[in-house]
Formats: sequence, C-alpha cells, structure tokens
Amino acid sequence: MKNLLLVFHILLIFSIVGCADKG
Repeated sequence: MKNLLLVFHILLIFSIVGCADKG
C-alpha cells in the first residue's frame, strides 16, 4: 500500500514538474 502511494506521489510531482518545465 505504501509503495502504491509513493508511486502516485512521484507521478503527481512528475506531471507538475513537466507542466512547469513546458510553461
């Protein structure tokens, strides 16, 4: 369960960083 939460947070941060990097 912890691993799933960790992956979710990583994906969320990755998408935010990707958006910030593009914009």
